[in-house]
Amino acid sequence: MPLKTHVLFFLSLVGLAASLPAAAAQQAATTPGASLQVLDLATAKEIAVAGSPSLRAVQDRIEQARQQVRQKQAAWLPSLDATTSLTHTEDAANATLSDDGDTYDAALTATLTLFDGFSRSYNLKSARYGETASVEAEKDARRLLIFSVAQSYYALQSATENIAIAQSDKDYNAGQLLEAEARHNVGAGSLSDVLNFKIKVNTAASSLINAEKTYAVTLTGLAALMGVDEKDFPEDFTLAPLETTGPWDSAPLVTEDLVTEALALRPDLGQNDAALKQADTAIGIARSGYYPTVNLKGAFSGSREDNARYEGDDFGSSIGVTVQMNLFAGGDTRAKVTEAEAARREALHSLEDLKLTVRKEVREAVEEIDTAHRQVKLQEETVALTRRSRELVEEEYRAGKTSVVKLNEAQNNLVSAEGDLVDARVSLFTAWEKIRSVTGTNLNR
Repeated sequence: MPLKTHVLFFLSLVGLAASLPAAAAQQAATTPGASLQVLDLATAKEIAVAGSPSLRAVQDRIEQARQQVRQKQAAWLPSLDATTSLTHTEDAANATLSDDGDTYDAALTATLTLFDGFSRSYNLKSARYGETASVEAEKDARRLLIFSVAQSYYALQSATENIAIAQSDKDYNAGQLLEAEARHNVGAGSLSDVLNFKIKVNTAASSLINAEKTYAVTLTGLAALMGVDEKDFPEDFTLAPLETTGPWDSAPLVTEDLVTEALALRPDLGQNDAALKQADTAIGIARSGYYPTVNLKGAFSGSREDNARYEGDDFGSSIGVTVQMNLFAGGDTRAKVTEAEAARREALHSLEDLKLTVRKEVREAVEEIDTAHRQVKLQEETVALTRRSRELVEEEYRAGKTSVVKLNEAQNNLVSAEGDLVDARVSLFTAWEKIRSVTGTNLNR
């Protein structure tokens, strides 16, 4: 092999080796979640909106609706058709006059609809309202997805906090077990206390296993909503700490203002409004059957015998206006109009019903956040009280003034209160996300 070839081959290998890490880094950079160290709710929402396959499917419907508008616009332009044909004729053997041979025909025809009972206008309006409905449907899918991500995210935070609580409970009882064993070894403590704390450690370990299982299942659900594989997350990634305050602490919620905001912003209302307008246009389309259709048609055509080498004398032109009107169709047009009017009433009732549902959802969400807010304050106080109570009982137990049963009860109360506080905080933040969802303000993220 020549020296030059050796050099080129070596340089190509060096270039390939250098490109592999860069390609791997680029792939990691384009994998959602691959570089996450701390996942907060805002980031989870952004990844979900960018990567959710279900949302991308809804977005593709917008393009379909946009192309339908273009199809309806085409009806306003003339259509131009080119045709050609070859006809071979072979008469019977005993024919008096023979007309055997080939006939070549070619034509260029232009047709323009001048009037069709306003059908084109209503069809174009309907398509545009359909495009508007598709846009609103995409917004609504995004609204619901963002809320689902928030629910799953806070459920994952709840699982994380419960893991910490179970681990803390296990560590506490493990410490008590060491002390109980030390007292028992010197004859100052009972074996029953040692066994009690061993049971408590095992119980806490069981709770820890269940909490870790809940975390794993919840993480799988959150990853699916975000449109990523949970395996893409780094093993050491963590969640942002669970907040302790929120917007509700600074200003009270005014229910009727939120209702007004929801009626103005909710995309599903916009979608239903577009459907109502589409139903209006459907009535116009149906009524177009009562009117005549007027077409302007022009043609440039030619015919030649035996061969397709056309000459100028073979062609001629024509232009004309065609008026067509249906006089009787067995009541078909009237039935179509009646059907369209009924569909319009249905769309109106559906819109009115949705407005009632929106009002109900907003008022329920306000009640939920108010209840959750009061629960958080109550549970914070309860945790402080139960922790202080556990500390006092522990001091009494070490002084021999109370039984291990009393200490078990105090520790159980503390673990329960801490779990209730986590649930209350998660419910509060989920309720806040629900308010943003039912008013449509979560689209601003």
